[in-house]
Amino acid sequence: MIKKVLLIVVPVLIVAVLAAVVIVPPLLTHSVAIETRAVGVWQETGGSPDASPTSPPAYRLTISRTPGDAYGHDYSVTYTRTSKAPFPAVLAGDEIHVWGENTKDVVWVIDYNARTDTLLVTRPGGRDLHGLRRVSN
Repeated sequence: MIKKVLLIVVPVLIVAVLAAVVIVPPLLTHSVAIETRAVGVWQETGGSPDASPTSPPAYRLTISRTPGDAYGHDYSVTYTRTSKAPFPAVLAGDEIHVWGENTKDVVWVIDYNARTDTLLVTRPGGRDLHGLRRVSN
């Protein structure tokens, strides 16, 4: 009876230990794609269909990693649609939140689509939706 139990329990324990060794470590080191993939220079897509060849180029957005400052900001974001000056930003789950000048209000929310390597930038609440494609890393 004990041999039968051991013949069943020991292989189950071995499989459980192997599964824990193989599956758990990658889960612990998981990083959100936007954390590293969003860094770079991006340009808005879908310009106006009636834009002339002399129209100004689409707006650009640049995301740079910065060492966390006193407020915990991880990124510097320059979006020429609103300003040529960089704004602080933080990783918030699977989004990057761009703070305004007073660092109290989120002015832009950035989502990354790993499948298409594109960004979606919106105002909080879903207003002002802009798609961007990568220009450089």
